[in-house]
Amino acid sequence: DQVNTIVIGNGTASRETEEVVSEFIGESAPDLRYTIVNEAGASVYSASELASQEYPDLDVTVRGAMSLGRRLQDPLAELVKIPPQSIGVGQYQHDLDQAELSRALGNVVEDVVNRVGVDVNTASASLLGYVSGITPAVARNIVAYREQNGAFTDRRQLLKVPKLGPKAYLNAAGFLRITGGKNPLDATSVHPESYPVATEVLRRAGVGADELARGGVPDIERRVGSVGTLASELGCGTLTLVDIINELKKPGRDPRDDAPGQNTVGILTLCKLSVFLPELVFCLACSLYESKLLHIARRQCAVEIINQRYLWSLLCHISFSFLLYLP
Repeated sequence: DQVNTIVIGNGTASRETEEVVSEFIGESAPDLRYTIVNEAGASVYSASELASQEYPDLDVTVRGAMSLGRRLQDPLAELVKIPPQSIGVGQYQHDLDQAELSRALGNVVEDVVNRVGVDVNTASASLLGYVSGITPAVARNIVAYREQNGAFTDRRQLLKVPKLGPKAYLNAAGFLRITGGKNPLDATSVHPESYPVATEVLRRAGVGADELARGGVPDIERRVGSVGTLASELGCGTLTLVDIINELKKPGRDPRDDAPGQNTVGILTLCKLSVFLPELVFCLACSLYESKLLHIARRQCAVEIINQRYLWSLLCHISFSFLLYLP
């Protein structure tokens, strides 16, 4: 596979690295993209026991770099491997009761994992352990069953996993997704108990379940008509039906769809920006230079902008004065 994106951590020298990468892309690799990810907790993971188990033959720095790359691919799956306290939740976090803080942060992570959902065929035991109804031991059993028997193709196969009983299945099934399985509904957040309702909604909308694998049914609300009436006819709650319709509209939606894309080139330094907004950059350069907020390596650029602006003002003043004395 060919590299298509370069990931940069937002830590020390992030800005300088971004400039180097941007220049490299502009000069040598126009098809590449780059993006910046939050590297909070990456060093904690790279030195953890879990990282040692996952990559026993790799150096700590390499594990950290791989963690940053995986944060772009699947940030939730990567961040659950790090204790929430290590991500940085505020400067006063150490003044709180640590047991209570850990419990509260764990609840937040669990809520997010269940809201987004988990692909049961690719998720690690760390991620599966946060799914409602799944204990760490059961999570390891799911991974072991998957490695021994191959990928899951049906949600009901989860009942064959050791220690995953009917009650745990009812709690977890709606949060565990199976992409490319026998039933397209297994790739959605629709719970198996609601499959008959979802199937009937699709029938009334005039589409088959296979349509879900092609991106869903965006106009399903128009197709089925009044949700309240349909809920009464199907014998289910209105809110439950609303959730089902929203999922059928765009199944497996990635919450990052609305996020900005990766960057290509065009890092605007003060010197570059001064070409387009000279007045604004002149004031900014003066302010940054006087307040010592500029890194010493960048101050020369500010000095050049200030000197150029003074020179330009002087030339304009001389030219204007000369014009006043013209006969």
